[in-house]
Formats: sequence, structure tokens, C-alpha cells
Amino acid sequence: MGTAQKKTVRAAIAAVNAYWTGEKSAGDVASTLLSPAVVLEIIGATPLSGSYKGWGQIREVLAATLRTRLRSLTVGITELIGGDDKIAAMISLSGMTADGRPVNAVGDPCGALFVMDGAKIAKIRLFIDTIEIETLLFGRRFAAADDKGQIGR
Repeated sequence: MGTAQKKTVRAAIAAVNAYWTGEKSAGDVASTLLSPAVVLEIIGATPLSGSYKGWGQIREVLAATLRTRLRSLTVGITELIGGDDKIAAMISLSGMTADGRPVNAVGDPCGALFVMDGAKIAKIRLFIDTIEIETLLFGRRFAAADDKGQIGR
């Protein structure tokens, strides 16, 4: 059940990797695997969180921002489950920041939900490690609590 849709999701992940290594143009990915009205939603409250509507916004806002923060990115699928219109995936992410620090050095997976429109991806909900985004990509620091558990006093 959902074999063709799982194949599309696998192809989309492979295309993300190809995009980061410069092997395949972003336009090819959009026209063959994504619905014209695709929405990518990054769950959380980071500078990257929110909804990106359409391939243009994904490419020109999200990917452009990531390219300023990352030297490399590798995405993999560790598990896929689901049926015809919804595919859930466990995703592995790794790479290097622009200043040479490893991304997700411990190898924690993140989750993703792909909502299909026939053979194309209509929506992606990405449940990514928000601490990695905040600290590694945007340089945020956590304030230490004092001996009474108070922060910033």
C-alpha cells in the first residue's frame, strides 16, 4: 500500500541531497516530485520555523537561508510507514555549518509527515531538533540558572 508514494518520498530525499551537492537543478525536483502548491512546514519556534508555500518560497527563502548557514547537508531516510495519501518518515540529518562545526553529531533522527496529492508531495511537516537550529545555526546560547534555579537574575 502506498508503494508509489513511498518511492516519490525517497526520490524527494535523494533530490535534496543532489541539490546540496550541486548534481541536480532545483527546478527538476519541483516539477517532477512536488505539487505546484506544496507547503513545507517546519514545526517549532525557531527562525526557520513556519510554513513555506510553493517551491519558489522553499527555494528562495528556506534553502537560501540554509545555504548561508550550512556548508553541507546530507539527508537520509531510516524508516517509512504509511499508505496512499500520508507517509511518515524518520529522517537522518548531518552536515557541516558554514564555520565547520558538525550538524547533528549525535545522529538524532527527526520526523517528517508527507501528505500526497496523487503521485506528488502536497505538504511536508518537518519535526526537527529545534535546539540544533537555535544554537548551531543561529548562535543562540542558553542562560545558566543560578543555585536557586533563577535564570538571568
